[in-house]
Amino acid sequence: RSTLFPYTTLFRSASLTVKECNDRVGTTELRKIVSTLRARGFKIIDEWEEGFDRDGVQVRYKRYYLL
Repeated sequence: RSTLFPYTTLFRSASLTVKECNDRVGTTELRKIVSTLRARGFKIIDEWEEGFDRDGVQVRYKRYYLL
C-alpha cells in the first residue's frame, strides 16, 4: 500500500477543505498534501468558496477535488 493511501482516502467525498481535513485527521497541512499528491501524478483541482466563520465574518477558502 502506498504511503499516500491515507491522504487519498481523505477525498472519499470527492472534495475536501483544510477545515474538513483537520476535523478528519487532525492536520491543517492539506496544501502540502495536495502538492505531494500532484507531484505524484494525482489530478487535483481547486476552487475558491465563500462562507462564514464561527464569529459570522465572511471568509474565503479553497475546496480541493480529486479527479
